[in-house]
Amino acid sequence: IEEFGADAVRVGLMLSSAAGNDLLFDESLCQQGKNFANKIWNAYRLVEGWEVNENQKMPELNKAAIQWYKNLFYQTLSTIDDHYSKYRISDALMSLYKLIWDDFCSWFLEMVKPNYRDPIDRDTLAEVKVLFENNLRLLHPFMPFITEELNKKIKGLGLKTDKKFLVESLFDESINAAVPESNNSVDKIIEIISTIRSLKSDNPSISNEPVKVEISGKYDAEFQKIISDHEAVICKTANLTSIKLSDLEPSNSITVISDQIKIHILVEKLFNSEEEIKKMKKEASKLAEEIKRIKQKLDNKKFVENAPTEVIKKEKQKLSEFTDKFESLQSTLSNPD
Repeated sequence: IEEFGADAVRVGLMLSSAAGNDLLFDESLCQQGKNFANKIWNAYRLVEGWEVNENQKMPELNKAAIQWYKNLFYQTLSTIDDHYSKYRISDALMSLYKLIWDDFCSWFLEMVKPNYRDPIDRDTLAEVKVLFENNLRLLHPFMPFITEELNKKIKGLGLKTDKKFLVESLFDESINAAVPESNNSVDKIIEIISTIRSLKSDNPSISNEPVKVEISGKYDAEFQKIISDHEAVICKTANLTSIKLSDLEPSNSITVISDQIKIHILVEKLFNSEEEIKKMKKEASKLAEEIKRIKQKLDNKKFVENAPTEVIKKEKQKLSEFTDKFESLQSTLSNPD
């Protein structure tokens, strides 16, 4: 406890105790709990530092992001309730961990936060504070000390509540509100940013550099609107200088296929090192193995006859995506200059 803190040790113990298994305590999970506590604390410091413009209206992206996160929150709440009913405490904590670390901190706050030194509108800040407190309420049984302290600090930012302590809110039914519909535009933005980040990380020469991106392939009017309306947040979050749609595939680019679109990162020279060529060959080899495995599975009559329709559909979809990626890599490797 002296090294990691009480909340971090509690997290470490609960993550070590998956249902049905022996308790194999791992001190590294206490470090994971400490990192989680730091992540939540830093999220509060980010929100605390925002200045408010009373006359500023809530941007459309913020409205979409709030709706998106509320939907995820209530889906996770339902999952956690199910885990509790089955005494799967470790699984409940892991579901909450992913919600707060991945969805709230890494995506939601990144989307709604204003640009450096710019103010935020009051409505967005009010929604963020309510969602932050809801997260703390769910997390309180696992990490009671940091959540109670942060709840007190959020009240200091103007959050209205008649509960003095967070523990008093644990059985407040107001958290069980109607689940809002998911927002597909935010899911698509996250998918695009994640794909670009992954492509950049696989190419060391551009991994930390701002780059230009073009998107070609089959896309509809809704996708065009998403790119047009949210170009700024995509560029900021993925570290791009620009992103645009194109009817033609650019010549000098590193390309990845996602669904029916092709995302191209423009580069002056396609390969700057043997290491990059080696990585692409390794990826192509993995894809070839996966394509072979899926084909064998789909050629198996017993599998096709007994597997659910949805499973077969997913396997065919994966085969199509992997084949497109493999062909794109082969094309790039055969024309490296």
